[in-house]
Amino acid sequence: MLDDNKVLTLANGDRVQMSGNMKAMFEPENLNNASPATVSRAGIIYVSDTELGWKPLVKSWLDTRGKTEVAALAPLFETYVDSLIMFTKLNCAPVMGGVPWEHVSADFCSVGSLLTLLNASLKPFADQGEVLDTKRHERLFIYCAAWAMGGTLPLEDRSKFNAHLVKLSNGNVPSPWVAPDTDTFFEYFVDPTSGAWQNWTAVVPLWEYPVSDERPKFASLVRHWSFHQISASLFAHTRTRRDYYLCPDCLSIHRDIQD
Repeated sequence: MLDDNKVLTLANGDRVQMSGNMKAMFEPENLNNASPATVSRAGIIYVSDTELGWKPLVKSWLDTRGKTEVAALAPLFETYVDSLIMFTKLNCAPVMGGVPWEHVSADFCSVGSLLTLLNASLKPFADQGEVLDTKRHERLFIYCAAWAMGGTLPLEDRSKFNAHLVKLSNGNVPSPWVAPDTDTFFEYFVDPTSGAWQNWTAVVPLWEYPVSDERPKFASLVRHWSFHQISASLFAHTRTRRDYYLCPDCLSIHRDIQD
């Protein structure tokens, strides 16, 4: 197709003659697998992801949304995204990075995750035809931005990220905070019914260590060894709760314990 005869050969073997005024445009991620012949016949325009930025991605996504959502969300992208990205780069150290992410833009990844979370958060209301007010849109946006752009931060950096997010939110925060000294946006979600901030403790039950159920499970393992006359030794490299239950049972059936 790139030769002077301009013949396009399809995958099924068909050959299509292209006219003189027809042009072909390709948009590859890179030219790692392009042959020298291909490169020599193509005019190449390179667009760096740092020059392109995240805004074209968001603009394409907003084109698929309703006018009310666009009016509410477009200013939020301008207010939050660049500021959070820059703050994270200068003040935080995400736990994910390095080799797997070197060929892609971290900004694109975080903004792409933000759009995915917004899609999921707004879908129930869009399906029901419910129109949300500006403040509720902002709360959903803050919730999604916290996890999309701060979810990979260690705990010590999340508090710094949260402090910056609170400044940008212009008062649209949980009121009151359940634990003002330690709470962050990561401890809250937007209630789908009321649209207000709600602490996760309201919907996540308190988990307690199953002390009463644990011993029978470990004891059954040791009894299985004894019943089938399995020759096994327990190596207690570290002092754990399992050792507390297993060691007495192993001794009761004359199994070795090596510390």
